[in-house]
Amino acid sequence: MAKKIMKSSGNVNATAKKINNKFMSVMTIIALCVILASTNAYSQWYNISMYPSSYPNNSGFCNGGTVGWNGVSNNPVFTITSNYGWYLDSIAWNGFPIKFPVSYDCSPKTYHYTPTLPIVLNNFILVVFKRIPGIPTITSYASYGGSIIPPTVSSNTPYTTVNMDVIANPGWRIASIQIDGANINIPHNITYYQATPTISHTCHSLSASLVPITESWVHIILGNGGSITVPNGISNGGTFINPATTPAGTWNPHLTLQPFIYPISQKFTFFVQSESCYEIESITTDVATATIYFPIAAGITTYQIDVDMTNMDHSIRVVFRPKQLITINTVVAGTGGGTITPNSPAAGLKIPANQAQLFDICPERDYDIDWVKVNGIERPDDIIKQPVGTCYDFTWIGGCEDYDIEVKFAKVWNIMACRDTYDNGIFETSNVPPITVKEGASPGFVYRTDALIIDIEVYDFATGITVSVPYDMTHNGIHYYYSFILENVDGDKEIQVIFQ
Repeated sequence: MAKKIMKSSGNVNATAKKINNKFMSVMTIIALCVILASTNAYSQWYNISMYPSSYPNNSGFCNGGTVGWNGVSNNPVFTITSNYGWYLDSIAWNGFPIKFPVSYDCSPKTYHYTPTLPIVLNNFILVVFKRIPGIPTITSYASYGGSIIPPTVSSNTPYTTVNMDVIANPGWRIASIQIDGANINIPHNITYYQATPTISHTCHSLSASLVPITESWVHIILGNGGSITVPNGISNGGTFINPATTPAGTWNPHLTLQPFIYPISQKFTFFVQSESCYEIESITTDVATATIYFPIAAGITTYQIDVDMTNMDHSIRVVFRPKQLITINTVVAGTGGGTITPNSPAAGLKIPANQAQLFDICPERDYDIDWVKVNGIERPDDIIKQPVGTCYDFTWIGGCEDYDIEVKFAKVWNIMACRDTYDNGIFETSNVPPITVKEGASPGFVYRTDALIIDIEVYDFATGITVSVPYDMTHNGIHYYYSFILENVDGDKEIQVIFQ
C-alpha cells in the first residue's frame, strides 16, 4: 500500500501516478457533516459526481465546510476548508484514511490534498467535519475607541442567551456589531448597545467596530397640518413621516426615516409653520427619549426650534391639530367717527373657531358707516341697521382662519331744497331732498316741472356761497325734466331752482 500524505494549509509535494490518456476517471466527492449537539448527532451526505471535461470547478459542501477539486483527473488536487467553529475530523481516499494534523482553532482552516495512491476508474474522497468540542463560549473583540463588557462569556448550558455591553469611548460611536460574522441592525451614532447573543457551541464571536463621531443625524416626523423649514446641512433628502402611519409610541427613527445630516458642534434652526385652520399642538425633540417636550399654547401657528448638533443623533416630532381659537383684529380706519364693539386688544380678540361673532358698529353724530371690510373685502350685505338708535349689527362667522375687520366712518351732510322749488315741481328717483349723504359723495337729482327755469343754484350753509350747477333739460310734451349732479359734497347744502 502506498503511503498517504496530508499537510495543513499547503500543497502536498507528491507525485500522482499518471493514468493512460485513453482512460477517464469518474471522481465522486462525498462530504459528511456531523453536528455535535447536546442530544444525538446527525449527519448529511452530499454525493457529487465530477467529470473533468465538463465540470472542472465543482465542489461538495455542507454546514461544516467545503471540498473543492481542481478538475484534473490524472493529477487531482483537493482543497478542503472548514467553516468557522468547525474542524476537519477525517479524510478517506477510496476508503483509506489519510493522516493530517487536527486543529481545534475556531477560525476556518484550509487543507490541500493530492492523492498518491493509484487512481482507478472510479474514485471517491470522504471528508468529515465536526463542531469544535468544548464549553459553549462567546469571545468578543472591540476595535480602538471602545470596549465590550464582559469580553468573554461561557455557559455549560447550550442555547443560553447572554448580555454583553458594547461601550464607545467619549467622542466615538459604534459603527457596526457582528455576531458570528453577521451584522446586526443598530441605530446610527449610538455610544452604547447591549447585544444579546445565544451561546450554542464553542466558537461564537461578538465584534464591534467604532469610529470617531463627526456628524449628527436629525430625524423629523411631521403630522398633517403644517410644515417645517429644514436648514441646509451636509446633505438633504430627509423623509417626513406622517404619524398616522407611524404612531408616536412605536416610532423608530433609525428604521423608518432617512435623516438630515449636519456637522457636530454647530447650532441649526428649524422653523415650524402650521397650515390654514391648523395650529401647533406639541413639539418633541429627541423623540426616542422625549428629553424635551414643548406643549404649545392654543392658537400658536409658528415656532422656532434651535438644535445643538452634539455627538448624538437628534429627532424632532411636530403634532398639529385643528385650530381651537381664532384671532380677530378690529380696526377703525381713518380719523374715527364711530366705534366697533367688542374691540380687539393688542393681541387680538380670541374666540372659538367656527363660531359666529356679533359686532356693534356705532357711528358718532353726523357720521355714518362708509364701509366694512373683512380681510380686505367689503361686506355691505352683512351690515344691518338696528331698529332703535344709530348703531348697526355686523355678524361674521369666521370659520377656522384668523381675520381682520376694518370699519371706516364717513361724515354725513344734509341736502335740502327751498320752498319755491317744492311749490313748482317735484324731485323724482331715489334722491328726494331732504336727504343725507356721505362726505365726498356726488348724488344725482331729477327735477320735474311744468315751467321753464332760468338756473339751478346750490347754497352752502357753512360758507354762505351760492353757485350754479350745470343741468340737462328734456321735455316729453307734458313736463320738463332737469337732471343735475352735486359733485363731492363737503357740507350742508340747499337746492334752489330759479324760474322764469
